[in-house]
Amino acid sequence: MKSHFWWSAIVLCCTITLFSCSNKTSKQGAGSQTEHYSIGVNLPLSGNAAYFGSELYKGLALSFAEAEKQYGCRFEILAEDNRFLPQEAVGIAKKFIHIAKPNVIVSGYSNVLQATIPLVEESGIPMIASLSSVADIAKNKQWVIRDFSLESQLMPMLAEYVFHTANLKTGSFLVVNDDFGQDSRNYFTQAFETLGGHITEGAVYCEDDLDFRNLVQKILVNKPQFMLVIGRGAGMANAIRRIREADPNVLICGSSSFDNDKIMASLGHDAENLVFTNFHCNTSSQAYLSANNLFTERYQQGMNWVNVLGYTIGEYTAEALVKCKGDGNKIMDYLRSNEFNTIRGKLTVNGNNDMLSGLSVFIRENAKNIEIVNN
Repeated sequence: MKSHFWWSAIVLCCTITLFSCSNKTSKQGAGSQTEHYSIGVNLPLSGNAAYFGSELYKGLALSFAEAEKQYGCRFEILAEDNRFLPQEAVGIAKKFIHIAKPNVIVSGYSNVLQATIPLVEESGIPMIASLSSVADIAKNKQWVIRDFSLESQLMPMLAEYVFHTANLKTGSFLVVNDDFGQDSRNYFTQAFETLGGHITEGAVYCEDDLDFRNLVQKILVNKPQFMLVIGRGAGMANAIRRIREADPNVLICGSSSFDNDKIMASLGHDAENLVFTNFHCNTSSQAYLSANNLFTERYQQGMNWVNVLGYTIGEYTAEALVKCKGDGNKIMDYLRSNEFNTIRGKLTVNGNNDMLSGLSVFIRENAKNIEIVNN
C-alpha cells in the first residue's frame, strides 16, 4: 500500500510538471490556443512488475516534457497503476475508453495486453504496446503497434553467438512456464539445432518458484556447456545463483530480463559473464548524451535500457500526435509509414505491427554490460 501511495505521488508530480509547461488556454500566437493531447498510461507502477513499468514511465514522462518544449504543445499524461493485475488493467482501459478518451494509450506486459487489446480494438484509440515479446501479439490489429524486442529475432542471434563465438555445441534450458519462456526456448532451440548444436533435456518452472536446487541438479546430469535461463525477478535470480553454485563453468545466457539493475545488484559476482540479448542503443551519440543528462537531472540516475525504450516511445508518439493533430486513423498510418531516427537507431513498423530496431548481444563484465555483437 505504501509503494502504491508513493507511486501515485510521483505520477501526480510528473503530471503537474507537464501542466506547468503550458495550459489549455495559453496562446501560441494571436488568436490561437495551445494544442493539447492526452496520453493514457496503463502500466504496473507498484507490485510484482513495478520495476519495468516504472522505469518505462520515467522515460515516457521525460520525453513528453521535452516534446512540449519542442512543439509548443501540451501533452497530458494520464497515468494509472494496474499493479500487474489484468482485471485492474481492464478497468483502467475502460476508464480511458469511455471517460478520459486519450489520444493514445501506452501499455505493457503480455497478460495486461492480452486482456486489454480487444477493448482497444473496439475503441478506435491507438495503443503502443510494450514490455511483451509474445509472438504476433499485435498482428492483424488495427489500433495496436508493439514496440519491444522480439524473441523471434533475439533468440536466433543469441544462438549464433553461443554456437560460433562461444564455440559451445551442447546446452540445456531452465525457462518460466508462460509464453515468454516457451517462445524463447523454441526460437533458441530451433536456431541452435539448425546450426548443428544439441539441446539436452531441460526444465520448466513456475513464476513464483524460488528453490531450484533439484531442478538444476537434474539438468546438469547431462553435462550441458551452457544453460538458457528465461524468467523474471527473484525466481530468475535464484535460478542463476543455483546454477553458479552447482557448476561455475556453465555459461548462462538469456534475454533482456537479465538487464535489470536490481537483479544485477542482487546477484553481485554471480552476474559476471552472463550473456544476454537486448536492443541496441548508441550510447556515444550526442542525442543519447543529451537525453541522459536531462534524465539524470530529473531522476538523479543515468538512463537504463527501459528508460531509453520509454523515452523513444514518447518521441515518436509525440511526433505522430502533432503531425496528425491527434487523429487516431492518421496517427496509425503515420506510425506505420514512417521511419524514426532515435537513440535506438532507425525504427520502422513491419507487417505484423511490430516496431523494429537494432539488436545486440551483451556480456556482463566487471559489473558493466558490454556490447559484443550488434546488427
